[in-house]
Amino acid sequence: MCGLMTKSDRDATARYTTSRTCEEGAKKLMIRSKARGVPTIVGVNVAGGRATATVRFGDGPVTAVPMAREDGEWKIAGNTPAKPKKKGD
Repeated sequence: MCGLMTKSDRDATARYTTSRTCEEGAKKLMIRSKARGVPTIVGVNVAGGRATATVRFGDGPVTAVPMAREDGEWKIAGNTPAKPKKKGD
C-alpha cells in the first residue's frame, strides 16, 4: 500500500496512525478497512498531473481518493482531489 502513496502521504500515514513507518501504519489501516468491505473503483477523473478515483468500500458510501503523478506513476495523494473538467475545456 505504501508503494502506491506519494512520499508526503507515506509520512502522513505514519503520523496519522502513530506508527514508526508507513508500513506499520498501513497494517493498522488495513485491519480497520476490512470491516468496511472490499474497495471497488467506480470512476476516475484526471486533470493534468492530478486525479480523483471514486471508490466504494463494500456497500458503503462512495469516497473520493485523490491521486497525483509522481516519478511517472499514479500515487495516492492526501491533497485536494482533481476538479472535474467543465464542458468545453
